[in-house]
Amino acid sequence: MLNSETTLSDQELRKRIYQAFAAEEQLRRCHLRVGVAGGFVHLAGKVSTLSLYTLAEKLAKSIAGVKGVINRIEAPGAPSPSRVIHLDDKNQTSPASSRSPRQSRPHKQKENKK
Repeated sequence: MLNSETTLSDQELRKRIYQAFAAEEQLRRCHLRVGVAGGFVHLAGKVSTLSLYTLAEKLAKSIAGVKGVINRIEAPGAPSPSRVIHLDDKNQTSPASSRSPRQSRPHKQKENKK
């Protein structure tokens, strides 16, 4: 459950996520990296199964104060770690090709004053 009401430092969130991973026997053996910036968690590393990938993300999201999770863990059957991630889209991931094109604005031409 994502909970942005609790305000914890990024360092404290990172510590709590590592503690949650250590408490889970299956993840204890994995070498995962956790970064936190502004309450957004960035997971990286490599696991052997899709269920471990999902478990790590679920545990990170369950920590009070986490605003979102960016899961870039490599796992068989998981989305590519190099995919584009839109944080403003409720933590959904999408390929770069699905991004909507920017609306172009007409440029104002400066008048030449003589």
